[in-house]
Amino acid sequence: MKKLYLTIAVLLFFEFYTIAQSENDCYTYFKKSGIDFYKKSDYQTAIFHFNAILSCSTLDPKEVRKSKVSGAMQLPKEIAVLKEKAEECLKLKVEADQLYSNKEYLKSKNYYEKIVAINPDDEYCVRQVQECKLYGKPIPDGMVLVHGGASDIGSDKFTSEFPVHHITLSSFYIGKYEVTNKEFAEFLNAYGHDSIKTGVFKGQPIFLEDDWGIEYAGKSWKAKAGYENHPAIFVSWYGADAYCKWKGGRLPTEAEWEFAARGGLENCSYKYSGSNVPDSVAWYYGNSDKMTHQVGKLKPNSLGIYDMSGNAYEWCSDWFSNYEFKSTQNPQGPQTGEYKVLRGGSWYDYYSHLSVTNRGNYNPDYMSNLIGFRLVKLP
Repeated sequence: MKKLYLTIAVLLFFEFYTIAQSENDCYTYFKKSGIDFYKKSDYQTAIFHFNAILSCSTLDPKEVRKSKVSGAMQLPKEIAVLKEKAEECLKLKVEADQLYSNKEYLKSKNYYEKIVAINPDDEYCVRQVQECKLYGKPIPDGMVLVHGGASDIGSDKFTSEFPVHHITLSSFYIGKYEVTNKEFAEFLNAYGHDSIKTGVFKGQPIFLEDDWGIEYAGKSWKAKAGYENHPAIFVSWYGADAYCKWKGGRLPTEAEWEFAARGGLENCSYKYSGSNVPDSVAWYYGNSDKMTHQVGKLKPNSLGIYDMSGNAYEWCSDWFSNYEFKSTQNPQGPQTGEYKVLRGGSWYDYYSHLSVTNRGNYNPDYMSNLIGFRLVKLP
């Protein structure tokens, strides 16, 4: 294996060397590329590029130093200092990543902080410091911590899902289960109204009564008997949004939803959330008996989240449109639109609609026994 790495390194060197020598300024090429890799936390490659500077035939003697002892060529002071920093960061990063993989988060945080002190541009280690801190916080009841990072979402199968694209998300908490009828009834009783009372959405409908959902009984709302732990349905986007704000959170963005459904950073290759076999993770047309089911009764995905495929579609915060790429850092879709995004498929859908990439949409005031939602909070 070491011979293989050595061979690759030699080949890469000659490739870069050939490119650099064909330019007017080999020194500038390797200096710039080395600094770029240094900022990206790729210290091994940065060191390789810094060392390559001494092989440049175009080097001006004024740009290099000679050892007083051996007379050997030495890197310019500026580059020598960066190389030393890269070597120190590399040692610390190897140790930090090993501790992190062993779940020794407090110790690994200390190492990542040392790297950031040396190289404040190291976005990876800055993020890892925050990730390690998260492990010291209690996770809210009924929620799962989804660690942020980079991943691909989308697919090349359907126009609405096209294209596969790279995103980066911050960490977030997401509901382990879809919000239930019992939970939504508690909100309604606290809120005291079935339409939005204030703000830009004033007067918009929140929900409709239903035999599988919630009813007004006497002077309060309550879940229908036997459906307390079924997903809250006949809830508009406005109602879902109001509930999430009442709970101190919000609806997931579409990117967060798919990232969590795929298994977060594991980015599992399953077609559905947690499996390639729909019956193991999803209530859908083929097994639901044409009705919703109690949340959490089938298998969860790799993050421990249930029913992200099937049972009920789930509202997301985004306005629907074809994918835009104005920002790939915590993307949130367009600022305005006509329809809100729906994800996950429902008890009434065929398995083809249950995939983690499938995108639906509807008017935000639409209410149906096919649609529910889940809560997201930020750490």
